[in-house]
Amino acid sequence: MSFFRNTGSALITALMLVVIVAASVTVVVTMERVLLYKTKQAEAVTQAFELTSGAEAWAYQFLSTYLNSSDEEVAQIHWPFVMPKLMMNNTKISGYLYDMQSLYNLNQVVVDVRGFARLIQYADPKISLTQALELARNVAQWQSKQVAEYSGQDDSAYYASQDPPYRAAYQAFADKSELRLVKGFDQALYDLLSPYLYTFPEKAASDININTATPASLIALSDKISPELATAIVAARDEKGGFRSLDEFFKLPAVKKSQVEAVRLSVRSEFFRVRTQVTYKKTSIRIDTCYEAKKEDNGNSKIRVLSRAVVPF
Repeated sequence: MSFFRNTGSALITALMLVVIVAASVTVVVTMERVLLYKTKQAEAVTQAFELTSGAEAWAYQFLSTYLNSSDEEVAQIHWPFVMPKLMMNNTKISGYLYDMQSLYNLNQVVVDVRGFARLIQYADPKISLTQALELARNVAQWQSKQVAEYSGQDDSAYYASQDPPYRAAYQAFADKSELRLVKGFDQALYDLLSPYLYTFPEKAASDININTATPASLIALSDKISPELATAIVAARDEKGGFRSLDEFFKLPAVKKSQVEAVRLSVRSEFFRVRTQVTYKKTSIRIDTCYEAKKEDNGNSKIRVLSRAVVPF
């Protein structure tokens, strides 16, 4: 009996060993499959990312043409400009080119507190002028230690009390999403403001392109421009087919009423963004590429990439 018991015990032990070995083999095979899948995914993402260079080449060519076009030709461009779609084999590439100077540059708040306060009120009419000015000052103090010290307002205790704690940046915004870190700005207010904002750290005060400016950007120019007046200016611009010069813009009756000065205004832009979506096999990525495109003093065209970023869907 002890023999059968020992044999039975040995058999159970052997079966257990077989199960353990089989399970181990299954785990190894599964891990290999997972690693293979991840490798293929990584290769697909890499390939898709490399394919965006085609869209960037198209944007470079478009911007070269833009720089060598007359003000009249530029005024008639409809933004965003649609990139020709490319479809072949397992690849699909599409995209849009945006004029960023139709928006408000967040990095100029440090020299334009009142303009940003007006934009805040436009985005959320429930916010009073006093509250909007306080929010705008918080942004200026986040950007500049000198402004913060001059104001006599020290928000370091507020930022230190957050979870996790952090400090004011005391530098230009790298991305508009950083606005959510500034005192007084929550996700809800950021979502209201985001469509009207852009950031280019290398140039704090950039011109507003009157041929592409949104009503929000126009409102930021002067406290004489109401939402209704801004809408009227945009409608007149669209009916006219754009402005060939600042003189044409200032001849509009609606603009004359606003008493806007010819400061920070232009009929052309220097900053642009291309949003490219690439689908390669079953992998899709979306990338934003920001450009500076301008004519130098010697007449040569200068086009350079300022940043690239993968954008979530």
